[in-house]
Amino acid sequence: MGNIFFSHYKQGKRVILNILGIKIKFKLKSEKLLRLIPHKDLPMFEVHIAEHCNLNCQCCTHFSPLAEPEFLPLDDYEKDMKRMSELTTGKINVGSVHILGGEPLLNKNCTKYLELARKYFPNSVIRLITNGILLPQQPEEFWKVLSVNNITLAPTKYPIDINWKKIQDYCNQYKIKLDFYLVLGGVILLKQLINFLWI
Repeated sequence: MGNIFFSHYKQGKRVILNILGIKIKFKLKSEKLLRLIPHKDLPMFEVHIAEHCNLNCQCCTHFSPLAEPEFLPLDDYEKDMKRMSELTTGKINVGSVHILGGEPLLNKNCTKYLELARKYFPNSVIRLITNGILLPQQPEEFWKVLSVNNITLAPTKYPIDINWKKIQDYCNQYKIKLDFYLVLGGVILLKQLINFLWI
């Protein structure tokens, strides 16, 4: 599973968020707001469908350069998604589901994982987070699955040679939302954390 990029703790009537080493202080509206369970929203959860990656980033927070090639079994994934859906349906709003890795496009069944995510979370934003290297090589069926299932493509822009114009053209052609993860991801995460803490 993914690492937690943030932590929070109480200091008097304030909550201190520690996001990647940056501390942000918020004043709480009431003591009751400190309760984490039950709560009305789960901002997001992540599922790693591949542990390894096709990059070797020195500061990878998922430790993918150290991982042996390994994929989450599709049957286990479906059981987990079904159970998570059962636990949250009608009780908790799941803001978004992030499908990632390592590099999720190394998993040959990537589209099946995306279809199942949409099946069990029909009202949530589903994001495929990838480094983008393998996107230009994806078959037409991949782009159709993203389109039909309303999957947001969220590549992280690393300083590597990728034809982003070609990827943008595919997204336009198939009407797929494209959000570059580093640009938008941090803002979304911060908003979701703030909403999660009711501040």
